[in-house]
Amino acid sequence: MSAPYHRALVEAELIAATAYPGGITVWRSRGLRLVAALVEQFRAEVASVTPAVPVHHGFLQSLADYRRVFPTYTNVFTAGEHVLRADNMHTNVAHIRASGQGPVVSANGLIRSLRGGPAPLFRERHIWPAIQLNDVVPRSVAVSRLAHYAGALERTLARAGLPAITIETGPIGGYGRLTYLTVASLPDGRPTIVATAYVMADRYREALAVPGDVIDVGFTGKVIALLAMHHRDRIGLQLPSRLAPVQVGVVSSGPLAARWLDSLGRAGLRVEVVSLPVASDTAGRRARAERRLLRLGVPVVVGLRENRPDVRVTTRRPLTRECVDDLPTAERLAQLLEAHDRRQAELAGERFRRGLRATGLIRGICPACAGEQGARVYGWIRPSRPVACTTCQRPGTEALVTDSGRFY
Repeated sequence: MSAPYHRALVEAELIAATAYPGGITVWRSRGLRLVAALVEQFRAEVASVTPAVPVHHGFLQSLADYRRVFPTYTNVFTAGEHVLRADNMHTNVAHIRASGQGPVVSANGLIRSLRGGPAPLFRERHIWPAIQLNDVVPRSVAVSRLAHYAGALERTLARAGLPAITIETGPIGGYGRLTYLTVASLPDGRPTIVATAYVMADRYREALAVPGDVIDVGFTGKVIALLAMHHRDRIGLQLPSRLAPVQVGVVSSGPLAARWLDSLGRAGLRVEVVSLPVASDTAGRRARAERRLLRLGVPVVVGLRENRPDVRVTTRRPLTRECVDDLPTAERLAQLLEAHDRRQAELAGERFRRGLRATGLIRGICPACAGEQGARVYGWIRPSRPVACTTCQRPGTEALVTDSGRFY
């Protein structure tokens, strides 16, 4: 991990430049809006099968309730009869039991002890956001429901310009009876885990005293860090339009066309206007205003000038400036935003293919060859994809195969 992704997040005013000691990132208002959009995107993907109810929990949780479910975990902080918010699964499931409503989604932070140095949004003492979905379902539908939630994770990441796959692994630490990991790639092509989804082991179901299977799905601010690693240029961060707190920036001197701005608002576009005094509307000030908006991650910037009929429209990746004869309509701006997102997805997709597919980390493998190289099969891609085995050409399925063992 390198510092540039962190600088890009700071310069985009998503997080503060200085963290609290020991790995506690300070989030700014734009960052809070970005996270809220990410949570809503995930909830929208989940809702194609069942709506997910948003819930919030207090900072202090009952230590007895926590130990009933997690008796051996020591990487938490306690205060008398309380534990500082250490997990949301048991509190989410308690909410489902009390209300009869599920699934539920929480976006609280988690407090954990930390060994070694922190890495912003990758490894921290205060893990925020920690987006966690829990559901209690009959055992007969647990596998299909988990597959739906894993698909929702993949689609949410795709909306953020981060292609990913889901793999099924064996039990990890006895946590899940069925374990799915969502795997994306770092910019250099190495695989990295960005989300997890479990049908919980029976011991958790029994500790939570529920009749069905417990599903636990989660991802953290690592998604935003990974986004910043993939999507930045010499100016700064490039945010996908679906998540960007501001989708269209307007740099203007003189009166703005109120009807035009109203039409953008009615179309659901998030707009920020930078007004320059007519008397001091110089090329330098205008360039600095545009550059600041771009550094904030705004995908499209529109420039207007007093007594000038032309309008300049600036887009990213590649940085392109086009002069047009009239104010761009909401429909035209939506097209530019869609094209921006498509370019981001294509770039990250190509890195994903180079890093995981072209190198053979994702490959077809048959049961016989998997038995011979069992230690190398990290996980099987889900949903299952029948392909020829790359070793013997017999029928097989796609798997993630690596000699490096577990990765984070």
